[in-house]
Amino acid sequence: MIIKPCTSQICGRSAHFIRRWMYFMCIMMLLPCLLFICGCGGKKEPENASAEPKTGGVVSRAADKEYMKSLVSHQAKITAVARQRDELNQRMKSVADAVKSELGEDVSEEEFKAALAQSAEWQSLLKHQAEINAGASNTLEEARSIIRERILREERENAAAGTRE
Repeated sequence: MIIKPCTSQICGRSAHFIRRWMYFMCIMMLLPCLLFICGCGGKKEPENASAEPKTGGVVSRAADKEYMKSLVSHQAKITAVARQRDELNQRMKSVADAVKSELGEDVSEEEFKAALAQSAEWQSLLKHQAEINAGASNTLEEARSIIRERILREERENAAAGTRE
């Protein structure tokens, strides 16, 4: 049996409308893809752009490569200290668990702290923790001083250029 296409005027109009709607949707779906391929996104900086600020403009510390490198190096140092702290905390927890298991389950908090204070390994871990904390505070203070110094220098350069933020 062969199905004949509908020849009524109503079916012809609806088919025309559906076709136009499908064309419109195809174009709307392809348009963002074409714009993306053509590079209609943000403009990219040229590769030979200088990191040095132009005279007469606002001086930005974000454009200073040495400053940014020092921040990254300090961030790496702080991350290393955090890693050391984590390892130390795990070792301290294992020592505390070992002492608690030696004392038994029904031990008071004061007895537990006294037993920890007598443990030589616990004392060495506390000393190591103090060293790590001192190193971390020194690293943070160095980073703060570098940032403070660079902010002050930026303010002086902006004032000399005659601009204010």
